[in-house]
Amino acid sequence: MLKKRRMLLWIILGLLLITGCGVAPVRQETALPSQDLDQPLSDPSSIRLIMYNNSNKLWFGLDGSGEVNITMDGKGVCRLGVGEYVIVETTPGRHKFDLAHQDLGTFTSSYTITLTEKEIYMQVFATPASNVAEKTPKPESFKERYKPVK
Repeated sequence: MLKKRRMLLWIILGLLLITGCGVAPVRQETALPSQDLDQPLSDPSSIRLIMYNNSNKLWFGLDGSGEVNITMDGKGVCRLGVGEYVIVETTPGRHKFDLAHQDLGTFTSSYTITLTEKEIYMQVFATPASNVAEKTPKPESFKERYKPVK
């Protein structure tokens, strides 16, 4: 009887680890422009911010736990899946980003990032106990590696 209980416990634990739960989508409160990377800015004084989810596909991609909710300046942007990007047109200056993903628990992180360049790439990704947001150079083969948010 004890062996059966241990086996059942290991099965349940294993299922929890490999099936994870994706975070419920954030309510989109930010108007998104065309997600075409070649489309010009609708307002020349704006900044084009391209956020992409670079979570580890092996650890976070199989079970949906790498989906990251993004809120910018208190307004929902989207839930970004692993390998997806979202374009946001915004103003230059400091912006607050709140990120959340769910695995065995809900993990949230906040960042304040100053945006000054006309086009900025920012990777977001899930870690075992938090989320990360950081500006990066444009990744090589970006169009082949990342798809627009659905």
